[in-house]
Amino acid sequence: MYLYKFITNLNYYVDRKDFLLSYNTHPKFPDIIAISETILQYGIKSTLAEIPKNLLNELSDTFITLINFDGKIETVFINKKHYKNIIITSTNGINNTLSREKFLEVWSGVILNVDKSENSISNEKFSKK
Repeated sequence: MYLYKFITNLNYYVDRKDFLLSYNTHPKFPDIIAISETILQYGIKSTLAEIPKNLLNELSDTFITLINFDGKIETVFINKKHYKNIIITSTNGINNTLSREKFLEVWSGVILNVDKSENSISNEKFSKK
């Protein structure tokens, strides 16, 4: 599950099995709310908001968001924003590159921003609260 990799890339260390069990059994799974509430269980702070699309450039390069492909809402992970392209990763770990214009067409404006941990990944284990 890509969510675990996303969290560890932000320098958070949580027990993989317990974390994925918490997420996969959440009543709102696979909704973005399930992600937000699962990471909160581990004391990981995040912000869930809807922002105007013209603020895309103000966001960090890494965040979770919702896109609408052919009427189907999907949760995706934004890994890198480039001038012309946006690299997205689906919840199953498949990478795609969208032009900035195409991304803006399908993007809902809903984001879940997770701040990178200031701790080294080896120094602190985040446990369920």
